[in-house]
Amino acid sequence: APRPGARTVADAGDPPAAAPSAVPSAAALAPAPPAAAPAIPAPGAPADAPEGGAPAPRPKVVVADAAGVRVLQAPALARGVELDTISYGQDGAVRLSGRAAPARAEAVRVYLDGAPVLEAPTAPDGTWDGALPGIDAGDYTLRVDGLDAAGEVVARTETPFRRETPAIVAGAGPQVVTVQPGFTLWGIAEESYGDGFLYVRVFEANRGRIRNPDLIYPGQIFDVPAGAD
Repeated sequence: APRPGARTVADAGDPPAAAPSAVPSAAALAPAPPAAAPAIPAPGAPADAPEGGAPAPRPKVVVADAAGVRVLQAPALARGVELDTISYGQDGAVRLSGRAAPARAEAVRVYLDGAPVLEAPTAPDGTWDGALPGIDAGDYTLRVDGLDAAGEVVARTETPFRRETPAIVAGAGPQVVTVQPGFTLWGIAEESYGDGFLYVRVFEANRGRIRNPDLIYPGQIFDVPAGAD
């Protein structure tokens, strides 16, 4: 279950060409903000979009409540398997959920940096979920393979992933967002304040965790200041 007060937001898509672009869910490695704040670059592609490539299809709406984190109004599967949500349980463990084509994938296998860490069956509707306990804080490549009845890989997706430190997870305040695949700073600001240009507020509130607004990871936890002023 997600931490009390934690929330997720709708994926807002890219801003107009003249506006700052939307920020991905891929994150900065060891952010080191300068003492004097330079001009803040505009956020760019969604977090799980490979550099130089088209963004992966992503959930339109992700919600968190007492029942857990889940996707609403999800688009059709484009790759046969998807990672839809990343959240942190009350115990701080990472929780994952997603979808697979049930006619093709009877199970999924999850890898961190090429090492298998979880295998979970797919439900009749194709959904799957599981927990990753004991994962050290750090930056990873998270891969999900869809497996057929013979254990052969029939679909695959991957994304960068940042496992936050236990202190950050435990210290998350009431106004936080856990970055999901496909999230952008622009989209977070548009959902929170009604104006994507206010992504600067989110950037400034989390400057110690974001070196470049084009580089944020799924799994990161961001403070979202209340009000748009």
